[in-house]
Amino acid sequence: MITKQEVFEGVYGAWRLVLGDRSAMALFDDSVLGFWKSFFAAAIVFPMYALLIIMGVIEFETSRSVPAMILLNIEFYIIGWVLWPLITGYIVPALDRDEEYALYIVAYNWANVIGASLFFLTITASAILPMSAGFSALLTGAVTIGLLTYHVFIARVALDIPLGGAVGLTICEFVIGQIILIVQQGVLM
Repeated sequence: MITKQEVFEGVYGAWRLVLGDRSAMALFDDSVLGFWKSFFAAAIVFPMYALLIIMGVIEFETSRSVPAMILLNIEFYIIGWVLWPLITGYIVPALDRDEEYALYIVAYNWANVIGASLFFLTITASAILPMSAGFSALLTGAVTIGLLTYHVFIARVALDIPLGGAVGLTICEFVIGQIILIVQQGVLM
């Protein structure tokens, strides 16, 4: 079971990474147990994901029943949290960074709490505040670029790899996320 202190340290470490503090890596528990506990971040993020679906921000035109929609959305949510760590498990050894794999995934998982929170606030503000569609798109795009830059920083620091490798990992993770979203939309139709 994860403690409040462990959750705090994970989220606080992720926040310090947003501020560019490389020493924040010391806050993450990269043991086997810490690795698995970092997936608790998915439970923290899930209410935001569910609210976005309920608010209609993530829209799907479907002929499926409500229970089927709920189960499929949960299924794709889990896939989204598990697929990148699985794929990275094959990429990191090719980069000769096996020893840093757990630290990277732990930091990545906790960073998703920060990223999802920023994205949720941006989408909610766009839906609630009176702003043009163009400004809303610009704001969402800026946050997306900021979060991609954040992921590059995490990959670079956690795996101790050159900038090009960190950018490559980030692009790969982003593309896989988009593929999951496209497949999800196709399945839910």
